[in-house]
Amino acid sequence: MPVDACFVQVALDPTKYWLAGAGLAVALASLLALKRFQLSGKGKIGLIYLHLTSLFFPLAVFATNQACGMLCLPCFESPAGIAVLALPSALALGAIAGFVVIPSYFLLTGRNVRLADKSLLAFVRRQSKRMGIRQPRMYAAKDAKPYAFSFRTFRSAVVLSVGMLDILNRKEIEAVILHELAHLQSRASAFKVSAYLMRLSPFWLFKGFSAELNQEELAADAFASAAQGSARHLNSAKRKLAAYRKER
Repeated sequence: MPVDACFVQVALDPTKYWLAGAGLAVALASLLALKRFQLSGKGKIGLIYLHLTSLFFPLAVFATNQACGMLCLPCFESPAGIAVLALPSALALGAIAGFVVIPSYFLLTGRNVRLADKSLLAFVRRQSKRMGIRQPRMYAAKDAKPYAFSFRTFRSAVVLSVGMLDILNRKEIEAVILHELAHLQSRASAFKVSAYLMRLSPFWLFKGFSAELNQEELAADAFASAAQGSARHLNSAKRKLAAYRKER
């Protein structure tokens, strides 16, 4: 079919407008749900991806033409055509990178070793069982800078830097571990990646997630303090980390 005829059929096909409208309606509904309702981390993640997928769905609809039997090839040569393919691809690749590639790369660079402290591993095992989550793998990062983080891929993991292990005492380390276990339980790492991908949406300013991310940190702190019966060890760890950063 000639290119002009292909584009004419795309532009005049009423079905495409119905499909595009439905996609935008779902995108707006999911955005309103994110803003209006108090949801679990899993619920927020699901609505974020529903919003982004629905938002980009009209682009894919108008990029195809059933009468042509294929994508309208000239679309590939135009900025709009590139955007049609790039935006959904960026969403998919960003999700894969955030959940799989980046964590896997970090663990395979050789700068991390499995934590060998048996007493700490036993502590993690007990707490994971008590929290009803799968025991994460524990890693020590070969870095003098003190930090800790957690992430979920096919297997959850908690990473503590050697610098962190050096400057904190045992109770402070346990407080940090409890904080990270709370993040794993609430799927905070997955939510952080999803919230970042939300920036692909032109409506992302309408629903920012800074408040939710701050709440996640406060909730993790509260969990660690409650589990230890005191906020003393967690606060002490924070003071040491702040002092380290100030010295640098």
